[in-house]
Amino acid sequence: MEITPTAYAHWRESELGSITERLEQEAIFSQVPDLGGWNVLDAGCGDGTYAIEAARCGAIVTGLDCSWPMLVAARQREQQSLSKAGILWCHGQVEALPFQDASFDLAFAITVVCLVSSPNRVFSELARVLRPGGMLLLGELGRFSTWALARRIRGWLGSALWKHAHFWTTKELRALLRDAGLDLKTVRGAVYYPPLATCAKLARHYDPTLSILGGWGAAFLAVKAIKPLPPKSVLAGAVDHGA
Repeated sequence: MEITPTAYAHWRESELGSITERLEQEAIFSQVPDLGGWNVLDAGCGDGTYAIEAARCGAIVTGLDCSWPMLVAARQREQQSLSKAGILWCHGQVEALPFQDASFDLAFAITVVCLVSSPNRVFSELARVLRPGGMLLLGELGRFSTWALARRIRGWLGSALWKHAHFWTTKELRALLRDAGLDLKTVRGAVYYPPLATCAKLARHYDPTLSILGGWGAAFLAVKAIKPLPPKSVLAGAVDHGA
């Protein structure tokens, strides 16, 4: 089942959705430095929320998604949100990114890995297109939350979207990142309240403080990982050979 741009728009327009999305974005963008001049990839960009915010921060942004309707919606949102268009929107699969090695300083992958059948392949591709020293920011669905429980129940009741979704632990994500050659640096939790608008209104001011709990109780895991620099001996060898 494919999520539509209309579903995204309705979610943001709802009280629960607007509060929740704002907290998720804060959890992600609080972990990045000044993005001015950075080459940034938003892999699985959907209708462009993170790509547009990165462009607003001065980054050179590429957004990729496998859905043409999402890319059309993303371009429309860009035109409405930014005074000057400049994001490159690409159609493609996160399992086979159509970019050269070491193309980006930073990659976002927000609620992407939870919905793919080959997460190892996705992490491998994201690591490949990052330059050494580059940063990966994941936003994933936490396993130990009331949101995960509600979504599992919807899957059991027949929801095609949630039937096959994966809810992650920090330990699982660390292992996948390590296998791809990436080092997990930080994990911030967000959205500790149940999926009810009343609860979101009451908890939104306290939710960032609860990030010290990490993944326990968090519906959203904001993970920062780094692609290590090559050893100094390798760099020295490259210089000796005129690289």
